[in-house]
Amino acid sequence: MVNTRAIGAGAAWFSLREVASGKVVHSWQAFDRQGLWVWTLEYLPDGKSLLSGGGLAGRLWSTPDGGSIGTAMEHNSEVRTALLGPMGRSC
Repeated sequence: MVNTRAIGAGAAWFSLREVASGKVVHSWQAFDRQGLWVWTLEYLPDGKSLLSGGGLAGRLWSTPDGGSIGTAMEHNSEVRTALLGPMGRSC
């Protein structure tokens, strides 16, 4: 398995990159509204899913294929932190 890291950015985007080469493996637009940041990225314990927090929602992503998992967890104000509970579930 290739060693990767998730990197957040402005304009609602973040990417998964190979550590050795910096090559982009997947790139996501975390939410539709532009001008807001992706503030939080956290891998689930399985290493195959990633939680993003930013804009007006939190969302789960599949790192192997780049697809979203389920629906966005929407909020009324900007999400600055998204956390995983002790069992690896979002909270």
